[in-house]
Amino acid sequence: MRSFTLTDHPAFSTTALPYFPEHVIFTSKVSDFVIPEHRCHHGLIYSLGGTFSFKLNGLTRTLDENKFLIVNGNSTLRLHVGSAVVQPMMLYFQSRTPALHAGGDAADWNLTERIYPATDVFKERIRLLASLPDSCSSFITMKADAVIRSILVEILSFNQYASEESMKLDVRKASTRQENYKRLAVVREWIEDNFNRTLTLDELASIAAMNHQHFLRLFNKVFHKTPHQYIIDRRIAEAKQLLLDPGMVVADVCLAIGWDSLSTFSQLFKQRTGQTPGDYRKASGGDHILE
Repeated sequence: MRSFTLTDHPAFSTTALPYFPEHVIFTSKVSDFVIPEHRCHHGLIYSLGGTFSFKLNGLTRTLDENKFLIVNGNSTLRLHVGSAVVQPMMLYFQSRTPALHAGGDAADWNLTERIYPATDVFKERIRLLASLPDSCSSFITMKADAVIRSILVEILSFNQYASEESMKLDVRKASTRQENYKRLAVVREWIEDNFNRTLTLDELASIAAMNHQHFLRLFNKVFHKTPHQYIIDRRIAEAKQLLLDPGMVVADVCLAIGWDSLSTFSQLFKQRTGQTPGDYRKASGGDHILE
């Protein structure tokens, strides 16, 4: 793996080539900034500061410091930064890197192409990489390559996991199995972004371009729960985080995660955690909050 190049600008072009070449790291602070729709390389996109939106293969999403995006080579990507100053980070891998082709299908990141939560370890590694100057120093080059290799290894492990998950669909034809898994993954991402509003089975099945029964069966088979259960679990997970905020009373938390009924929220929260929201808050050190 050869060394990466730090750049402060995209390689804008009127051709069909990607705006960023392979083995490039883009980390500039920008505002009112657009990278038009283009075909990209295998890569990783993250926000070192602020929130910006992107459109990946026609689906618009947002990124901040708590999420990162893995993109598959040749996907269609567009980035848009508003008036606030943000610092996107774009890291593109060389498609001829041997590790990308290990195992034959590893060079195809279709199953891995989605948003992931940014752990503290990930943030530490990615910020270390972004802080390394563009230097000829062999030490800096070796350090950057070590960090990049660790990121690449992790992405490949995600890819392997997604491949194994897709096998649960028990479809003989690989292309059909992978397409179904990708559709389910898109629905899961949609739930992650919209869990706090009313989501119907009709809507979710429509996003997956499947009929109700087929979608429900496949979703349950891959994720081991129904879409309804997945939404509830996602809301409870968000509630746990919001209950740590001393500025929010329990009723506000209930509304923020999409429930109108405080009693329903309390009942479901206790079923999944063994505690009422108030008891959970007290156990977390928030007992000084007046509900």
